[in-house]
Amino acid sequence: MINTPCPPELRDAWARVFAHAWKPDNKDFLRTLNKDPRGTISQIANSRQPEKLAEACNTILNYVDAPDSEEGFLALPDLPESFPGDLSEEQLYSYAKQDGLYGLLRIC
Repeated sequence: MINTPCPPELRDAWARVFAHAWKPDNKDFLRTLNKDPRGTISQIANSRQPEKLAEACNTILNYVDAPDSEEGFLALPDLPESFPGDLSEEQLYSYAKQDGLYGLLRIC
């Protein structure tokens, strides 16, 4: 297996999912995502709501479902307690798409 870098569009798609899951009012989404990641991501992709999240979920499914794909799913940790609870989803997205964090989580 060759360890190739994760494509930017896949990294950004996962960052969008992380940001949505980490919002304090989305704890049920995080729990559901961790319990059944494929089902949860497929449901959002098919519902097309919210739009940015649905686009991200479609991108993830396209990569994971590709015939020669080595991509998969992984349980998402809770947002570190040191983070302020009033961060917007866009601020969380900016945090989640950093290479360092993404490399640590190693989703793909």
